[in-house]
Amino acid sequence: MKRCDHSHWLRLYNQGGEVALLESDRLRTLTKYIQYPDIQKPSLLVLIGNVAKSVALRELFSVKRAWWLRSKQSANGVHLHLDPSTIFTGKPIFLADLDLPGQPLKAKSIPRDKCHETASHAIEWITDVPGVPPSDLASRIYARLLFPFTDVFCFFCTDLGGFRQIAIQLAAWLEKATSSTLPKSTRPRVIIISDKIPPGTASENEAKRAFLWMLSEETTKDPLEQFSDISVVALFPAGTMSVEARHRRLKEQLLDALDHIRTTRDETRHLFSATHFGALFEYACAHLAKTIEQPFSFIKASRTYNPVAPNLGEHLLTFLKHVRTPIELTEFAVPIIASSVLLDSYPPGAHMFDPRSVFQILYRDVLRRLSESRVMTFEESSDVILVSGFINLVEARFVEYFGQSVQRRGKASAEIHRENLERFQNRWLSIRSDSTCFPCLRRRPQYSQHCGHCVCQTCVMNFGDQSPDDPWDFKVRRCFLCKVVLPREMVVKVHPPTAGAGVLCIDGGGIRAVIPVEIMKQIRDRIGLPIPFQKFFKLAFGVSSGGLIVLAMFHKGWSIEQSLDVFEKLAKHTFRRRKGLGIPLLSRLRELVGSYFTDGFYAAGNIEAALKEVFGMDESILDSSYATSIGTRIGLPVATVHERPSCRIFTNYNGVGTQEQNPEQIIKPKDGLGRVPVWEIARSASAAPGFFPPKHIDEVGTFQDAGPLENDPLISALSEFTSAFPLTEEPDFVISLGTGQSKSDESGLDDTKTMSELKSKVQVDDSISRAIDSIARRMLASLFYFELEPIPEKMNEKFVAVGHIQCSERRRDPAFSLLLQRLSDCSATFYLDDCPVSGRFGDSSFLDADGNFRKCVELSVSDKFTICLKQGHSEPCNISGSPYSIQKLILAQSLHANLGTADHRKRKRMEERIQRAGKRQRIGDSIN
Repeated sequence: MKRCDHSHWLRLYNQGGEVALLESDRLRTLTKYIQYPDIQKPSLLVLIGNVAKSVALRELFSVKRAWWLRSKQSANGVHLHLDPSTIFTGKPIFLADLDLPGQPLKAKSIPRDKCHETASHAIEWITDVPGVPPSDLASRIYARLLFPFTDVFCFFCTDLGGFRQIAIQLAAWLEKATSSTLPKSTRPRVIIISDKIPPGTASENEAKRAFLWMLSEETTKDPLEQFSDISVVALFPAGTMSVEARHRRLKEQLLDALDHIRTTRDETRHLFSATHFGALFEYACAHLAKTIEQPFSFIKASRTYNPVAPNLGEHLLTFLKHVRTPIELTEFAVPIIASSVLLDSYPPGAHMFDPRSVFQILYRDVLRRLSESRVMTFEESSDVILVSGFINLVEARFVEYFGQSVQRRGKASAEIHRENLERFQNRWLSIRSDSTCFPCLRRRPQYSQHCGHCVCQTCVMNFGDQSPDDPWDFKVRRCFLCKVVLPREMVVKVHPPTAGAGVLCIDGGGIRAVIPVEIMKQIRDRIGLPIPFQKFFKLAFGVSSGGLIVLAMFHKGWSIEQSLDVFEKLAKHTFRRRKGLGIPLLSRLRELVGSYFTDGFYAAGNIEAALKEVFGMDESILDSSYATSIGTRIGLPVATVHERPSCRIFTNYNGVGTQEQNPEQIIKPKDGLGRVPVWEIARSASAAPGFFPPKHIDEVGTFQDAGPLENDPLISALSEFTSAFPLTEEPDFVISLGTGQSKSDESGLDDTKTMSELKSKVQVDDSISRAIDSIARRMLASLFYFELEPIPEKMNEKFVAVGHIQCSERRRDPAFSLLLQRLSDCSATFYLDDCPVSGRFGDSSFLDADGNFRKCVELSVSDKFTICLKQGHSEPCNISGSPYSIQKLILAQSLHANLGTADHRKRKRMEERIQRAGKRQRIGDSIN
């Protein structure tokens, strides 16, 4: 599809009294023509004028003025070009071309561009515009937006009405200027071009003095507060020589000015790669739409996809509580905090801003708020340390570590921090936390290791070993802190960001929990592949006896059969009557009296002994488990014991997530008390009122079975699904298994003798066969998910993109070849919306070079689309995560995170860039 040749970049539109800034993808498009955009660092030259400016663009940079640029509508706004002669150099030059509007901005409808993507930013701070904004509004907005990125502003006197008009314009900019975050030496130069004065240094200096005098008449502001220099360049009169010769000296002056600003930007670490330049400019557009009073901060904007943790201070305080002497503070805490800040600030792909500026803008205030007084005190010392001194020590170490990372063959920030953690491995032996991940000091931990240290998923990705067989599997063999070798390596499955999730919910129902177990067996058998049933689910919730089944299958990793066997034995051991007196009436009376005083019909000792035997005495819900290795979140609802009981949830993910509606629902034990034994949680979840007394857990609470409040955990599970997978519209599938309704002639929830009968009834029940067929197909389709490759392009009102369907089963998995063979045998086909995807299962086009599943799909969609799998003659089923949205896929994959992410993943370079060999062909026509 042919790319459009429109060059407009920025435009302002007034619609209904509201002004919007339109930002096209022109900058992103031109960046693709730069050979190495992650390395090459461009300059921006802004040329302001009309006819003389257009002639200069053509002669200086071979930029042609297209026919559509001559219309009044196209002339409005800012156009952008790329000097073709600089594409393959280390100094690409972007050329911004604009006219200063002399008329008020007329109200008109916002245009809909069909051939490229345009972002509309409603300018929120314009509140006093009665329908039509003032004539200088566009000039003010463009100047404020372009100022931090521009190296040279070039004004053409002939087009703009002479020195006086330019002085009026610059004065308006100076009067409306706000303080800049840029060092003064990097601020743009102004070059005024005139053909009314004779060329030469003396006459140009005299003209400059005259201009500055005019400028002083228009404003009292010092121009050098906003511009690094102002100069005048004279052109020979038109017709006295060739156009090329007439502009030769001007080009030399412009290139010298650009080089000077480049040097100062480089020295102050404000010279950006083309990739970073484009990303930061997009952030600047969004910033300007919200405020014109606050200057744009490059450092803050660079953290858009990797923000400083909002509760960073809380995590640092948790860490500092373990520091007991001034020596420990200076020799241990200071370097750990400093290298953690380095880890936070400079992930792969980040721009290497000056560390002192980064520390000042992002971290100094956080550290200052750690203490309400001016000094820091210690439990085991009477000495104190000034907070300011502590902050200065952290900053000095941070700068030192930064120097190590930028020197030749320097180390990555993660490597520097890892070495720092290891250096203090003996100190970590006695320091633990369940509320702060000590390896990063940024997040709530999620996985407890055998040594007792608890870590977050991001640190597992940063410091763990990525599996060569599956990019989403990470293995931890040694603790990141104390370096203790784990008796069994911890395997963490990270959820692919574009995949969806299956949800399993199991109701409570005493011994009737054998019913959902039997149904799961039938579903598994219908799938008929050697894939553990648990791997299909990323969220598993169970109430009461359903919770015990969830723990057995997901925490312990037992098969369905083994879980059922353990449950039956547990039920028989638990539902044992209290010892009688040999006389039926008296025995029954004793049971009733005993249950009244013990708040339960059955002895708590029976179930507690059984649970300890099944789940162990000390095994914690946060310990590395089978659920950890398959990436499943477990939730067990319980009820509080109050006058007005409420539902709370124990989880195996330590409450990590974005629960906004009811954050108190997730149980987050106090620091140091997070390792609640699994058996105690199981005991709390199964403490059915009337059957067993509530269970008290020290420093956590007293709980009982949630069945009377919420016997079906579906609502809680879906709430947690929204928190865990915020970019996924709905689950891939939901299996909510009840335990049936007991008829009057059937036994109760504690009649263990009827379990075999209940299982048999499920096995012969044909009424659920069709539902089982349907869910089995959905589960099979959920093994596949879709990923974008390069960022999509907007053409003819559609996003044009390339992506790949991936499979969660890998080449080495036992079911992989069987899965592909089955799909091939039934002539299974992927569908993109209603169109079949070419190819056949078994073709080489379905596999990558390593033999893993990877099917290329080309897209041309408005935004939302579906990918489904049709198996034989059955109804198509969506693959995992479908339906998709282009915008959500970009966000989920962090494709716009050009300045780094917290997980330190290296950004994929765009493989589908314009072919290098063909770049030079007709490149001038494409970028002008």
